[in-house]
Formats: sequence, C-alpha cells, structure tokens
Amino acid sequence: AEDEPAVAFDVNAWAVRHLARAAVDAGAAFVHYSTDFVFDGETTRPYSEDDTPNPRSVYGMSKLMGEWMASEVPRAYVMRVESLFGGSASRSTLDRMRATLEAGGNVSAFTDRVVSPSYVPDVASATRRLIEQGA
Repeated sequence: AEDEPAVAFDVNAWAVRHLARAAVDAGAAFVHYSTDFVFDGETTRPYSEDDTPNPRSVYGMSKLMGEWMASEVPRAYVMRVESLFGGSASRSTLDRMRATLEAGGNVSAFTDRVVSPSYVPDVASATRRLIEQGA
C-alpha cells in the first residue's frame, strides 16, 4: 500500500464502493472488514468503535475511506478486525509464526505494538449473528 497508493485506494476504497452499491442493487446486507490501522496507535487503552480514526499510513487511510464508502449504503456493517489467525486457510502472520516456532525456527515480531488477535471462526460467527439479528 505504501509503495502503490493508487492500487491501495482502488482495492480498499473504490472497490468497496462498487461492492456496497451492488449489495444495495441485490437487496443484500453489506459487510466490510476494516482494520485497527485506521487509528494512530497513540492510546494506552484498547480502541472502541467511538474513537476518532487517525490513520498514519496509506493503508490505514485507504481502509478508512473504504469504511466511509461502505457506510454510504443502508444495511452496511463495518467490522474492524486485527491480526486475523486460524480458519481453514491459516496463512496469517500469526499462523506462520506459530508454524515456524513449532518447527523449531526463530521468528521476528514487533515489540512496539499491542494487538488483540481476531480468530477467523469467531469473526465469521460474529458476522453471521450481526446479519441474522439485523443489528
């Protein structure tokens, strides 16, 4: 995203706009998965959905713009997830780190960032509940 900002905005914002509008045309709810990178990371407490976004990267800004595009349509849900792991594909950074450690290898990790990882089956379950309950 930082190396190709136009592509980041095409994928994370403009494509979201088109998908959201297609959902309206189909009479469907629209779910957009965003990220904690819409925040600046300056707080010492967990962020809430009411906190003001302040992205510090092209990626974060493109995802925030995607949130705005999604929010333009009725029946839209924006879910901010971070550090996804688990699930059938299991190709996330956390999954790769676990596999490397289990194989006896060494891993590198950020030490200046605290995250609350999101387990893919939990995210899927929460998404289903939102849609079914019309929250």
